[in-house]
Amino acid sequence: MKVSNYYHPTPKFWRQVGDTILIGTTTLSAMMMGSPFSDTHKTWIIFSLNVIGVIGKMITNLFKDETSL
Repeated sequence: MKVSNYYHPTPKFWRQVGDTILIGTTTLSAMMMGSPFSDTHKTWIIFSLNVIGVIGKMITNLFKDETSL
């Protein structure tokens, strides 16, 4: 896993992991709107979930199949 690998094609498995992270955190953040927490807590939880989703998706782009490079 190297930063220079970011723009190389990502293997299918890691694309699926990244997409699952992004879809899961997005779904959870949408579900938070109906939760019984205060508005301040909802805002921070939704923000945190979105940050985790984006960072998780970006990190999976760093994994590359070393045999194809």
